[in-house]
Amino acid sequence: MIGVSSSSRSFTSLGRYLVAGRDGNAEGRIAWSSGRNLPTSDPELAAKIMRATASQNVRVAQPVYHLALSFDPRDIVDRAAMERVADRVLAELKLNQHQAIIVAHGDRAHPHMHILINRVHPETGRVWDRWQDYPLIQRALREEERALGLRQVETARAVDRDGGVGGSIAVDAGAQKQAAKHREPVGRELLAAIREDLATHDRVSQFGQQRFAAERDVSGAQAKRDQIESAIRRYNRSESALDGSLARAYQDPHAAKAAFLAAADKNGERDAARMMREKPEVFGPVRIVGRQTSAGAAQPPEAIAAVREAAGYGLEFLAARREIGKLLERQHHGAMPARQGIEAAREMVAGGVAVARGRLESIRQAERTLPSQDRLELRLAQRLRQLSLPEFEKLRLMLTPPHVSLTYKLRQMVRDAALGRDGEQ
Repeated sequence: MIGVSSSSRSFTSLGRYLVAGRDGNAEGRIAWSSGRNLPTSDPELAAKIMRATASQNVRVAQPVYHLALSFDPRDIVDRAAMERVADRVLAELKLNQHQAIIVAHGDRAHPHMHILINRVHPETGRVWDRWQDYPLIQRALREEERALGLRQVETARAVDRDGGVGGSIAVDAGAQKQAAKHREPVGRELLAAIREDLATHDRVSQFGQQRFAAERDVSGAQAKRDQIESAIRRYNRSESALDGSLARAYQDPHAAKAAFLAAADKNGERDAARMMREKPEVFGPVRIVGRQTSAGAAQPPEAIAAVREAAGYGLEFLAARREIGKLLERQHHGAMPARQGIEAAREMVAGGVAVARGRLESIRQAERTLPSQDRLELRLAQRLRQLSLPEFEKLRLMLTPPHVSLTYKLRQMVRDAALGRDGEQ
């Protein structure tokens, strides 16, 4: 950006010029205008208000202070960025409490704006001294260039009254050479640091993906362990209930259990349970001998209840055995004896959980040696905003497409944060 300042006597003539230019043609000239410490954003009305304010101090000969700020034609800036720059310059000059009107023009190829300022303070009547204003303006512009990612001005150039770029202002040639001498290696070091940060960003992203996969493996192993443990509890609970009811119903409950399981394997679970309810003697001698009646042998109520209970628990046990059998087949890729398979499954899933947790902890330890992704991206953004446009273009040619996309995103993030857009959707 280029900034040029001047002082003059007439608010009215400068206000008229900002609206209509030298030829008096106002059409399409003003893109927007905005007042500071004024009740209006109309340039000519603002000039009249400032003239009335300045008239309170009769000793000031040139109450008008005029700033022309121009951006590079290749810079894409919107109103928010331009107003930010204007407010920063006013604050740097300690003119933020003075009356001012910012007028942006849209009649040139490059974005530019004018600031008409009243040197007389609206409340104290004191006159602002413009001595040493140039270095303050340049400092503010250089810092805003870096903050907004704009093209940085290497040498000071003059701007005509209408915001156009004129000839170069003479500067110390020796100082320019010295600055150039030191700038190039700094640029190379900065580019190298950015490329190193991008490589680190890749490692952080890879570890993040590996950690996500490891966390998923831990969750899967724990879910498998919980599923098997639940099936084992159901298996043990139903077998215990079946054994208890068979002990109350049969003289030899172990033989009755074996016969019941064999019938279930041969005829089906429901047929085996129905047979136990209707013909319990098929599975072995019943513990309580029935009494003889005119209708023949009959079981007492205690025996009937115990047999029916055994049939119900038998179905539950068979379902639990079937469930755990499927789990063991998936775990061992083949059928195994129940007790042996249960203990082996327990050991295997516990080992799977331990392995998954160990892999996850290893990834987390590796991540602790690297900066967090948020901190790394902040550092990258801060370094990227220090690059001039040629340096950024040079960097872009060295990068892979994903890295180019990331650098553009981070540069835009810095600009949005600088403009107060970081909370916008």
